[in-house]
Amino acid sequence: MSEILSNNTEEKWEEIKSHPFYAEELAALVKEGEEYLVTPVPATPYTAYMRFRKDGNRLEYETPYFVRRRRIAVLTILVKLYGEKYLPALLDVIWAVTEEFTWCVPAHLPLEWYHEKGYLTSIDLYATETGALLAETDHILGDTLPSYTREHIRAEVEKRVMRPYIDGVGSPWWMDGVHNWGAVCTCNVALCFLYLGTERDVYRLEPQFNRTMNLFLASYGSDGCCAEGLSYWCYGFGLFLIYADAMRNYSETHRLVTVNEARAAFVAKEQAHDPLTGRIDYFVREDVRRAVAFASNMRLTGEHGVSFSDGLRVFSYPRSLFWLLKREYPDEIAYPPLGLVKPTISAGGLTLSRYFLWSDPNAEYGEKLKPCTVIYPETSWFIKKTARYSLAAKAGHNAEPHNHNDVGSFHLVTENGEAFVDLGAGEYVRQYFLADYRYGFLTNRSRGHSLPIINGSEQVVTKEKAPVLVMEENAFAFDMAKAYAMPTLLSAVRRFDTDEDGFVLTDRFSFSEMPETLIERFVSADKPVAAEGCVMVGDFCLRFDPEVLDVAFHEEEYVDHIHKPKTAYFTDLTVKEKAKEIALAFRFDLMKGDMVNDGDE
Repeated sequence: MSEILSNNTEEKWEEIKSHPFYAEELAALVKEGEEYLVTPVPATPYTAYMRFRKDGNRLEYETPYFVRRRRIAVLTILVKLYGEKYLPALLDVIWAVTEEFTWCVPAHLPLEWYHEKGYLTSIDLYATETGALLAETDHILGDTLPSYTREHIRAEVEKRVMRPYIDGVGSPWWMDGVHNWGAVCTCNVALCFLYLGTERDVYRLEPQFNRTMNLFLASYGSDGCCAEGLSYWCYGFGLFLIYADAMRNYSETHRLVTVNEARAAFVAKEQAHDPLTGRIDYFVREDVRRAVAFASNMRLTGEHGVSFSDGLRVFSYPRSLFWLLKREYPDEIAYPPLGLVKPTISAGGLTLSRYFLWSDPNAEYGEKLKPCTVIYPETSWFIKKTARYSLAAKAGHNAEPHNHNDVGSFHLVTENGEAFVDLGAGEYVRQYFLADYRYGFLTNRSRGHSLPIINGSEQVVTKEKAPVLVMEENAFAFDMAKAYAMPTLLSAVRRFDTDEDGFVLTDRFSFSEMPETLIERFVSADKPVAAEGCVMVGDFCLRFDPEVLDVAFHEEEYVDHIHKPKTAYFTDLTVKEKAKEIALAFRFDLMKGDMVNDGDE
C-alpha cells in the first residue's frame, strides 16, 4: 500500500532525530514539549467564545484554541521521536479537543447556524483542520496511541467532519467558492477520508473534491496570480498542494475511477487523471504550474514581499512546500536564504509534521534575487526587481478577494528596508470582514495607500477594472478614474517608468469641472524627512516641484495583522493651482552614501 503522507518513513524520522540540520529546531521543540508536561491544557470557555459576538475580539478564544492544536502537533512529533514520555500530555490535549462544544471558531459560525445546522456539525476552515490534524496524528503514531483514543478520534472526526460533509450539513457554501476556503477545507476533509475512511468513500467523494479544487484554481485566473496575496497562496495553495500529493499517493494503489470514466475526465480535468491507470496527478497541469511560480515572484529585495490585499510585508515561504515543489519542478524551484523560510502554513499546526518530513538537510539554500520584471496581465500586477531595489504596483479593481480599495497602490523596498509601503493586512476582528465597517480600517481604505485624494474623496468598492494602457519591462500605466466613482473625473492615468536608479511616477488627471482639492498621498512605515523639493524615506528621495505642490506630513495609528499597534506616516502633496487638466510628476531616486536616511531626524 502506498504511503499517503510523503516521506513518512522510519528512515526519515531517524534522520530528523539524528542529523545536525534539525538539532536546533528539535531542541526548541523539546523545550516546548517539556512545558506542556507541567502546564494544563488551556481552557476554551463559553465567555471567551461569545466575546466575538460582543465586541469582535477574536484573540480571547482563538489563542487557547490554537495553542491546543499546536500542542497536538508538537507532542505528536515528540512521541514519534522520543517515545512515551510525552504520550500522557498528548492524550490529555486530544481528549480536550474532542470534548470541545464545536471545532468552529466564532468568527466563522453565525449564531443562526445553531438552529439550522448545529454547532457540532458545522464545518469551517479550522473544524476541518482539526479533523485532519487528529486523523494524521492517528496515522503517524498508529498503535502507539491507545486503542480507545484511536476509536475516539475516529468517532469524533466522523461525527464533526466526515458525515456532515457527506450529508452537506455544514459546508455547502465553500464547496462552490472561488477562493482559498475551497482548497483548505477540501484538503482537510479529504485527508480525514484518506486516513480514516474507506476506499468506497473516497471513490464516491473524489469528483466533488476535484470540482471544488477546480473552482479554487480558477480563482488564480489565466496568469496564475493569487489576488488574495502571498500569505493566502501559502495557506490556500499550500493546502491544495498537500491534497495533490496525498491524492496522487492514494491513487497509486486505489482505483478511484474506471478506465472509461478516466478517459472522460482526462480532458475535463486538464489531465489530472490518467486515462489508463486512474492515477490522479495535479502536478502535470499547466494551471498548477503557473500558480506555483507565484510565491517566488512575490519575493522582493531583502526580506520583503508584495503585500497587496491582506498580504504581509515580510516574504516567507514554507520549507515544506519548497521541498515538495523542488521534487516536482526541479528546474524551476530554488531555495532562498534560510531566513526567508518559515516553519508552517497552518494556524492550527496541521503542517508542522511536514516541516520536518518534507525537508532536505543537504539542500542548497541562499538563491540570490534575480533582476527581472514580473507581469500579471489579468490581475494587473507589475513587479520590477533590480540589483538595488524592488517596486511592486497594482491596478485591478476594488472588489477583489480580501479587497482593499487600492487601485494604483505600490510598495518600494531596498536591502536596507522599506521606503514607501502598502500596509497590507490589518488586525482580523469581526468588523474587518463586515461590509459596513471594512473600509473604516486604515489598512483597507484608499487613504491608507499611496493614492490621490480628490475633493476629499477616496476610492470606493467597485468591480470596474482599471484599463491597463502600458505593461512592459520598464513601464506600467493604467487609468484609475473608475475607482473613484466621481462623475467629474474623466480620467486619472498613473504611470510608472523604471530604471536602475529609481523610477518616475506620473499622474495625469482630466476633469469636466475644476476640482476643489487634489492631494497626492504617499505612505511610509518610517517617518519622512523633508528637504527642499524632496522627501527622504529609507534609501529613497521623493522629488517634487515645490512651485506646484505644497507638502505636509501627518501620521495615524493602526493595528497590524499580528495585533501590534503601528504608525503610518503620510506625505501629502497638495496641488496649488487647480485646473481641469493636471499633470504631476514625481521622481523616486535612490540616494547614495551619507545622503541615505537612517530614520533619525
